[in-house]
Amino acid sequence: MGEMKSALERALERADGLGTLSPEEMRKRKEEEHILIGEGLAKRYLEHGFSDVLLEGIGRFAEYNGEEKSVVDRAALSVMLQSIGLEDNDLSGKAIRGILDLKSDDRIESMCQEIEGVLREYHQAKQRCYQEKRAAIEKSVRESLHRLRISGSAVGEINTGTGKEWKGIVRQLQSRFDGRLSKLKTSLADTLIHHAQI
Repeated sequence: MGEMKSALERALERADGLGTLSPEEMRKRKEEEHILIGEGLAKRYLEHGFSDVLLEGIGRFAEYNGEEKSVVDRAALSVMLQSIGLEDNDLSGKAIRGILDLKSDDRIESMCQEIEGVLREYHQAKQRCYQEKRAAIEKSVRESLHRLRISGSAVGEINTGTGKEWKGIVRQLQSRFDGRLSKLKTSLADTLIHHAQI
């Protein structure tokens, strides 16, 4: 009976058969690893919001060459930018603080303040709309329930913030503010890229 090879021996033989990676392939693989690290650091930061942890994680790459650290920074900043949105104020606030912790100058700070202004304006408009439309939406829902012969104690309190009408109003508000927010985020992304190249 022939000798049986161990799983390790077979794996080593297959690895030898694959050959070695070219310098370009090794560079790409390293870059992919650094992108994943940057994204992971940003996501972890966005979960808890502790700037010290983010800066410490990014700081570990200070001893790497400039390109590797730059890849980690860009990946983290990209996740932060993508996390800025109209609906989640807490997440957007963390993302903006994270951006300012990683890269900050007068122009970046000014752009972040503009983004915060748009977010604040959106939430104020949404709150104002809710106050103005609440009675009308509630009346409409009660009429719909009445047509279905549901009334009295079976109805209880109506949550106007979850109905189809309210969702339509929110979509209209989002479309009004989303374009402005997108332009500011694009402009900030361009500035961050330019800042990283300096």
